[in-house]
Amino acid sequence: MPTPDPFRRRLAMLAAGFAVGVTIVVIGAVMRSQWIVGLALAGMAGLALLGYFWFRCPLCGQPIHNYTLAEARRFIRGSPRRCPFCETEFGK
Repeated sequence: MPTPDPFRRRLAMLAAGFAVGVTIVVIGAVMRSQWIVGLALAGMAGLALLGYFWFRCPLCGQPIHNYTLAEARRFIRGSPRRCPFCETEFGK
């Protein structure tokens, strides 16, 4: 049985967190509650910061957070994924 890709799992968890955040923002907007919307946006900003520390190259340790959207496209297409700094392949 293959080992699950940690980048794929982390990307899925961040996407789920952002989806929950957007849902809370919509509910807060419908309820006209600035507190709920503000807390949800702060939580989403915290998730973005967490992603900065989660998405690092296992070899060189450089953050690849800025390249997460490009990585998401590569996951969907199934093409090789590489570190933009040291060109280490992350696996398929």
